[in-house]
Amino acid sequence: MSEDNLKVLGEFYRRKRESLLPESMGLPKSARRSRTPGLRREDVAYLAGVSSVWYSKIERGKTKGISATTIELLNSALQLTKDEVEYVNRLIASENIACPVSPCMRLSPYSQRILDLVNPLPAMVLNDYLDIIYANSAFVKMCGVDVNELSVQERNYIHLTITSSKWRKFLNITDEQSLSVLFERLAGVMRSNQASRYTDKKMRDLIERFLLSSTLFHDAWKKNTVHKPQLDHEICHASLKKKMKFFKQILFHGSGESSGRITIYHPVDDSDYERLERILNK
Repeated sequence: MSEDNLKVLGEFYRRKRESLLPESMGLPKSARRSRTPGLRREDVAYLAGVSSVWYSKIERGKTKGISATTIELLNSALQLTKDEVEYVNRLIASENIACPVSPCMRLSPYSQRILDLVNPLPAMVLNDYLDIIYANSAFVKMCGVDVNELSVQERNYIHLTITSSKWRKFLNITDEQSLSVLFERLAGVMRSNQASRYTDKKMRDLIERFLLSSTLFHDAWKKNTVHKPQLDHEICHASLKKKMKFFKQILFHGSGESSGRITIYHPVDDSDYERLERILNK
């Protein structure tokens, strides 16, 4: 594993360790622990069955040749979620995976035709940077922002969340607390995407831009969470008249050296689909 990836892995394990309460792991809480957030390194080493010196080196990114068995033991000891385990595995494997030269930055006419045919179901294409490559007319009407007319820099899911009140309304963000929750999820999705693109300078520069643009995103990023895209969504927009719950179907799109994902919004209720069809086909 590369030196950079070792440091990222160590930092991720450290943040995870600090988030766990000793009592929840069946460990006694001592005065010494009360001054230390979460578990101690010694606790994790004990739970994983490895030496504390070895684990300390892993957290500091100062060791190489970590076996798959050791990774599995640490993942279990730190109670990593399925998404977090996948993130660690992608981080470990990323040095052996060539980064696409340019993640999907535009659609072919054929792919665009597919999205247009999906109307009246709202649909869009995102790349690993969370850039919105294209949105069909139903999506544009639903969200109230014509993302297809925005500049390349503006046409980004996180950028829009930071800068656009219309976009936040589409996302059903009503206060700072709900915005903080959303930023934590978006930061987690971005970190998951970054795992296989860690040497990608554009990805790093983009994250740095968001960190400088929003204190809330900065705070969310520092939590070191990992998430997959959310599969349900409740939307309230003027064109929809009332709140409508959607299930998001995600299809992966790839062509040559480009990659992205197609997100299609399906109304959960059949009656809502009929209403959506009437409204968005006007």
